[in-house]
Amino acid sequence: MLFRKNQDFKWHLTGVYASNDRVEREETWWEVGAARGLFVGPWILCGDFNTVRYPSEKFNCSRISRSMTDLSEFIEDIELMDLDLARGEFTWRKGERHSTVARLDRFMISEDWDTKFRNIKQSILQRIVSDHSPLMLQCGEWGSTKSYFKFKN
Repeated sequence: MLFRKNQDFKWHLTGVYASNDRVEREETWWEVGAARGLFVGPWILCGDFNTVRYPSEKFNCSRISRSMTDLSEFIEDIELMDLDLARGEFTWRKGERHSTVARLDRFMISEDWDTKFRNIKQSILQRIVSDHSPLMLQCGEWGSTKSYFKFKN
């Protein structure tokens, strides 16, 4: 559990590194879903999911696979919001010529996280060493905090 000083805001973060094997990924989805039942409150799930959710998330992909359906059903079952990706489409590149590119990495948030902040977005950062690009989650301003201008004589 993580918290922000002076805000009394506690939240949970779960990191995932999913297998390349579809059956093992299904086991991971089940384990993460079961772990979610152990706590309440705002939650972020992030990491390398080793599959895409939609054909548009993989270059030159035109059909929906079983793995895509599994990931989408998992996200819906645990009631997470899959955030849009800023500054690019793909988080992973294969090979010297980058002949295969896909969005394997992502941040997802619970609805109560979304209501706490405004303008949440995830962005791709510059890839340096890995075949995966790092991601940054920007949370923007606190949703419940209002800024007032007061003029006193």
